[in-house]
Amino acid sequence: MAFPESGHERLLGLMNAPDPLIWDYAKQNGFSLASNDWDFLDPSTRLGSPPKVILQSMGNCGTSEVATALLAGVEAVADFVNSSDCDRLVLRR
Repeated sequence: MAFPESGHERLLGLMNAPDPLIWDYAKQNGFSLASNDWDFLDPSTRLGSPPKVILQSMGNCGTSEVATALLAGVEAVADFVNSSDCDRLVLRR
């Protein structure tokens, strides 16, 4: 499994939760956020990390394309999460 300690908002009981609640949950529980929702860029810029933000800049695409991009970037994502130098990572197709 590429991201064994990951979670999904649906599995964490956060489906349809407002962004600030998701942000706080990620911060309190040591998660990085992976999203195609650029609304997470603003708090990342204002508040810094944690949580770190992985923005999926891939336009309108399906879950399998997002999964493929994350798996293709698994080393970059791991390096990013473990780095103290960066707060945001942008993944593109």
